[in-house]
Amino acid sequence: MILKAANRWQAFGLHLLISLVLFLLLAAIIYFWWYPGVLFRYDGGLEGMKLIAGVDFFIGPVLTLLVYKVGKKTLRFDLACIAVLQLACLSGGMWTVWQTRPVAVVYANHSFRSISSQVYADYGVVVSAVPALQTKWPVWLWTIDSAPVRNLFGEVQGNGRAHFAVESYLLLGDALPMLEADGSPAAQVTPLLRAEAESIAAGNPHVLFYRATLGAGSGYMALDPRSGQAVDFLPLLPREMSLLAYFGKSKVLVMDFINSLFEH
Repeated sequence: MILKAANRWQAFGLHLLISLVLFLLLAAIIYFWWYPGVLFRYDGGLEGMKLIAGVDFFIGPVLTLLVYKVGKKTLRFDLACIAVLQLACLSGGMWTVWQTRPVAVVYANHSFRSISSQVYADYGVVVSAVPALQTKWPVWLWTIDSAPVRNLFGEVQGNGRAHFAVESYLLLGDALPMLEADGSPAAQVTPLLRAEAESIAAGNPHVLFYRATLGAGSGYMALDPRSGQAVDFLPLLPREMSLLAYFGKSKVLVMDFINSLFEH
């Protein structure tokens, strides 16, 4: 189709339209399957979509605009190279987003935490060996022993490994009574976020609030304990991640993807 364009701007427009359709398909995968609900905005889905958009729209249409010239002898070859490069970069980008997406959101020690496959690997957990994780991701889970860890003075201490007690994982839907008993009303949320919490509760009277850690930082998860559905997330200490920082964080994964291509 691009080869029949009358000029470079028409070729640019046609390639842009094709890239837009491709982007919408990939964005739907990220938004509806890989980062559903609050995870899209607060756990890296939005940054992943920005990465895909940058690769899709810059490497494809912009390069076509630069190289397209009616009558050019190497035009077919140039456009083929651009198409291959665009698809390769999109594959690498989607690989990165897939590797960093949450495998599970686990409730332990009275708090939620999203966990990616890479983080599981860092903790020595083989995802394929955990029965509870052999389902549609992300899966919402809880641990049987969710009691907080206390020191000698009776103070609650964080236990980073409690969320990785994979042998005691159960589906969150099986713990709704316990979840309802553990939740806090909007009035008990930290004053810094209380106004936002009360606003959420006004529109969702059954919502309770739970400490949580997602990609956007630590804060409170607004969740309906009757269904186990997350309604919103209130970051206490927001951790803004620029597109450059997101790519830098996942550059090792991109290299792994490239190496896997050569291995096969």
